Amino acid sequence: MSKKLSAALATAVVAVVVAVTPGAAQATEWRPVRAVKAGVGAGPVGFQVVWPGQSYWVRCDGEIWSGVWFTGNNSAMGWTQQAWPENGFPTSEAPKYAAIGRYVRLNADNSNSTDVSTWKYIGVGATPLENPFRTNAVLQVWINDDNSRTGSGQFDCRSSYWPVGDPRES
Repeated sequence: MSKKLSAALATAVVAVVVAVTPGAAQATEWRPVRAVKAGVGAGPVGFQVVWPGQSYWVRCDGEIWSGVWFTGNNSAMGWTQQAWPENGFPTSEAPKYAAIGRYVRLNADNSNSTDVSTWKYIGVGATPLENPFRTNAVLQVWINDDNSRTGSGQFDCRSSYWPVGDPRES
C-alpha cells in the first residue's frame, strides 16, 4: 500500500484524521483505522480506543527536527542514542526523538484515568501495542523528546487492528 500521508510538514500541528477503511478488506492487507499527527510542541495525542487485551499495530512516517543545534531531521526511528528519563525523556525504552506509544486506561464514564502503561518504541515499522488493562483504554502516540517545546515537524502515525498474522510479512 502506498504511503498517503505527507512525509514532511513544517508545522507543529496536532490533528486527528479518520482514515477510510474498506469494508471488504482482505486479512492480509494493512487496514488503517485511524491516523494522527504527533507534532513537536504538543503533548501525547490519543487517537484510538482499544478494548481489553486487544492489540493494535502502529506505524509512523514523517520527520522532525529535534531542536538540537547542528543536527538534521530524523525519522520516527529517532537517533541512535538511548534516551534516559532522568534527563527529561519520557522513556528509556526508545531512542531519543523516536515515535513512542502507550495506553491510558478509561474510567467507566470514558474519561481518562491516571493509570497509564509504559511508553513503548514505535519507530517507522509496524509495531504491536497491546492494551494491558481490563477496561477500554486510549492509545496515545508522542515523541521521545526531553523538551517538546523546541524543534519542528511531525510524525504521521496510523493504527490498525490486524486480525490475522503479522503485517510486516505482507
